[in-house]
Order: sequence, then structure tokens, then C-alpha cells
Amino acid sequence: MYFCCANPKILENFAEYCGQAFGNPKYNPFYGAPTLIVISAKPKDDGQMVYIADVGCILENMQLAATDIGLGSVYLWALLNRIPQSPQFVASLELPEGFKPVSALALGYPAKPLEKRSFADIKPERIATKIIK
Repeated sequence: MYFCCANPKILENFAEYCGQAFGNPKYNPFYGAPTLIVISAKPKDDGQMVYIADVGCILENMQLAATDIGLGSVYLWALLNRIPQSPQFVASLELPEGFKPVSALALGYPAKPLEKRSFADIKPERIATKIIK
């Protein structure tokens, strides 16, 4: 289930909450992006956490599509999972019973054009690979 918010007041309230939670009132996790998409899931009772991987796949596809049309995006998984969740913000999502926000994506036009990059541009130390023969 997705929740898409472009309401500046809701985003401002949540950004303020995030600033308080991170101890920095000027912290804005959305980097000025005017749209926030929250992806929620209903965890199963079996304790498996596959839904988190599913949400990650969905979010990656959204990021790739956003980049393809010239939008900038910020993946905000830590925002929803590493800070105590704001009951007011969660209520504003109007999620069905049993669903919880898992991840979010902030979207907007970048301040400067996105740069084309290739895999050759990625420094090897950023993605360590060990080949076992």
C-alpha cells in the first residue's frame, strides 16, 4: 500500500518531528522535495520479514523510474525504522489495520541536473567484491 503526500503542511510537521527525533531542529530529511511516498506493508504472523525486501524492490523501481524522467529522489528507510514513529504522522497515513510504514521516497526536481554515471565511475572500495574460486 502506498501513501503519496504533497501536502506541504503534513511534510513540514513530519520534518519538524524528524528534527526533534534527531536532535537537530534544522534537519529536513526530504531535502526540500515536495512529495513523499510512504510504502507500507502488513507483516505476516510467521515472523518472516520478506515484506521488507519486497518494499525495497518496489522502492528501487520507483527510484529508477523517477531518475528516468529527470526527478531526484531520496530513499528514507532509516527515517521510518530508526527513529520512534510519530503517532500523528502514522495516523495521517490512514493505513488499513495491521499495516505499518516500512520505507519512504522523497521526490522532486533536483537543484542541479542529474549527472550521467556508469559503473566505471563507481570506486571499487564503495562496493567490495570477493571472488571465490
